[in-house]
Amino acid sequence: MATAEWFQPRVSVCPLFPKAYPKVGEQSQEKIVKWFSSLCKDENPMVKKAALVNMGKLSNSMGKKKIGETMLVKLKDVCEEDSDLVRLFAVDICKEMLETFNDTKEFTSNLWPIIKQLSEDSSWRVRKELATSLPKFAKTAGQAMAAKEILPIFVALLQDRESEVKIAATANLVKLCEECKSKEGLVQVVHVLRDLIEDASQVVRASVSKSLGDLAIMSDGKTTEGLIFDVMKLAVKDEDSVVRCNTLESIQRIAGNLKSAPATLLQVLQPFASDPKWRVRREYLKASTAFAAIAAGSDNDGYDSKLTSNLIECLSDHISSIREEACVQLAALVKLKGNTWGVKKLLPEALKSVSQTDLAEQSNYITRMTGLILLENVSQHLSAQQITEHVCPFVEQCLKDGVENVRFKAARAAATIIPLLSKKVVRERIVPALEAVQKGEQDTDILFFSEQALHIASQKK
Repeated sequence: MATAEWFQPRVSVCPLFPKAYPKVGEQSQEKIVKWFSSLCKDENPMVKKAALVNMGKLSNSMGKKKIGETMLVKLKDVCEEDSDLVRLFAVDICKEMLETFNDTKEFTSNLWPIIKQLSEDSSWRVRKELATSLPKFAKTAGQAMAAKEILPIFVALLQDRESEVKIAATANLVKLCEECKSKEGLVQVVHVLRDLIEDASQVVRASVSKSLGDLAIMSDGKTTEGLIFDVMKLAVKDEDSVVRCNTLESIQRIAGNLKSAPATLLQVLQPFASDPKWRVRREYLKASTAFAAIAAGSDNDGYDSKLTSNLIECLSDHISSIREEACVQLAALVKLKGNTWGVKKLLPEALKSVSQTDLAEQSNYITRMTGLILLENVSQHLSAQQITEHVCPFVEQCLKDGVENVRFKAARAAATIIPLLSKKVVRERIVPALEAVQKGEQDTDILFFSEQALHIASQKK
């Protein structure tokens, strides 16, 4: 098969060599290597590809001594091929050979010179593949060599002239830094990110912004609040919504690890509540309580009040997921600042924007449904007395609403707050309101959930 005239048998025999080699005698092994060497130089590109795909597997089955005498020489020949599509296989072969050269000393003496040569290859395809593979090489090389030798090559790939290479490098940036565990190296990387966050390629900027949170967690406080925050401040102003979203996620991730944050960062974040892209507004809302914690640590009451105001404004957003997320985050804010703050500062302002009594007859019923969602979430952090005074009146009012969707949501809200109320309030206020709904109601969904709420009330102890 290895010497067949037609190329199909020569292609088919390549995957058999790695399996056959350990099971035959020494003379047969020499023949396999000879045939394989011939196939690696075959004129047919499909045969050559099949041979190169299986070179790493065959090498691992040969043992360290024989690899050095034969396969490493052939690997170097692959690196000298004219076609970059052939040289591209050299990176994968090196990765497969890590199974044999699996300690720092063997890796350094056998594979490292080849990898250095590949890092200077003229083809962007080869450099891109190498950028993707360097974290795996760094793991085998060890922390010291990864920081001293591999990281500088990776930094050069981050600054490559081709966007595809930079995209591959930034996508694997966190993995490599985890292997290096070098503060000095991390500072070097962050300095490069300062330029990459303003790169012409949107994909490069998006990839960089996604990695900022992990890099900040790995670095010390000084580096985080200095260099990485400077990159974040540029990223949150990016014209692309994906970059802004990724940056907000990164800030959210590191918020829990910081006792304070620069006031300038909090000021930069504030406009995102009204960002034209709803996905960005949603990410801002998800991170808003984390920002509130940062503001509290920074003694930034101005930002804190603006945050509350922004969240209340989002209750009237035209995107439903934004309204729902605002309700969730306002409840989290009540948990953070206390229920007294919630009933005195938050609920009066929030309910004013959704209360039926303050709106005209033709007003959008969705605002009242939003109020019910808000009260469902906030009530989890209020006392029974506070729920009775501030939540029950709105729920009772909505159970009488002229819009079926509002009555439906009110019945579900009643089921949520019943376990949190005293038995007397449930018996005297909630149960009569639910029974009144059932008397004249024709909608089956409302009847079902009101019946379910009454069942919960009957189980109240």
